[in-house]
Amino acid sequence: MYPDLQDKVVIVTGAGAGIGRGIALRFGREGSIVVVNDLRPEAAREVAQAIAAAGGHAISLPGDMTDELEVNKMFDEVLRIYGRVDILVNNVGLFEFGPLVGSATEDWDKDFRVNVKSTYLCSNRAAQEMKRAGKGRIINIASGAGKIGGTWSRGYAAAKWAVLGLTKSLALELAPEIRVNAVCPGIIDTDMDAAFVEEFSRRQGITPEEFKKNRAASIPLRRTGTPEDVAKAVVFLASDEASYTIGEAFNVSGGLVMH
Repeated sequence: MYPDLQDKVVIVTGAGAGIGRGIALRFGREGSIVVVNDLRPEAAREVAQAIAAAGGHAISLPGDMTDELEVNKMFDEVLRIYGRVDILVNNVGLFEFGPLVGSATEDWDKDFRVNVKSTYLCSNRAAQEMKRAGKGRIINIASGAGKIGGTWSRGYAAAKWAVLGLTKSLALELAPEIRVNAVCPGIIDTDMDAAFVEEFSRRQGITPEEFKKNRAASIPLRRTGTPEDVAKAVVFLASDEASYTIGEAFNVSGGLVMH
């Protein structure tokens, strides 16, 4: 537990499921004030309710974080209610199956709009508010794929590499008052991963269980990760324990990615 996270106002985007949900729930357990954002209002509301049911403090503010007007609307509401933004976690992301070569320009644009533009828009607005306060933390959820590439991920790996570049640029520009870092998950057990497993087990002519067993064997820690594994890294980077850490791309991959 990190006592310094108590009562911090934390925005987690794309928090309606998967990694984002795990991050939001963990901040709730840390005693933070959690703003749960998701494109789907009902998903955001469910996570906020789960945090409240566990004794935490959360509100849901749904919206499309690729739309600057909606980003500003969300931040304006947070500032109206709480008067500040202490921590931003950019978790909005998109992974769609398909080859990179021969992909449609519209699909490439979509990969970058969801994965990169959302991170830029939210970081840009959050940084302005944090600079006025003289402090803040931004954590971007990138991916191990942004370091090593990936097949059948269309523009995903390239977009996540761009998130890493954005992270380092922001870290340099905003230091020392605002600390910016990234977390790079590996294979994490989420609904998004379940769709991946279903597709690629079918391609290989094996059962999803066989596919997962074979895949886990390729990971040094011999298991896939959980949203809580990622959340642990995020709250650490958000805490004072990481006070001398900026511009890092923190791997949470069970050893699958080691640089």
